[in-house]
Amino acid sequence: MIIPLKEFLGLHKAKWEALIEGSTDKEDIVKIVKRIVSERKEFVKERGTNALGPLMGSVMKELRGKVDGKVISKILNEEIQKIISS
Repeated sequence: MIIPLKEFLGLHKAKWEALIEGSTDKEDIVKIVKRIVSERKEFVKERGTNALGPLMGSVMKELRGKVDGKVISKILNEEIQKIISS
């Protein structure tokens, strides 16, 4: 029996998310993101939400593929918004 890729990925999404989230604790991810954002605080203030891309690269490089980019992007965006609104 052949299962379409989209259906296969949907069936196993929870397993993959658990595997990804289990490889690096969410608290660790938040700490790394906060550290990188605070180190580049002036950059974030200058660029605003456009700082997301360059900072995403820095975080991804440090985490070396252990975490899904969507998870990192969400956390990073939240931290950037905190700086912009302060």
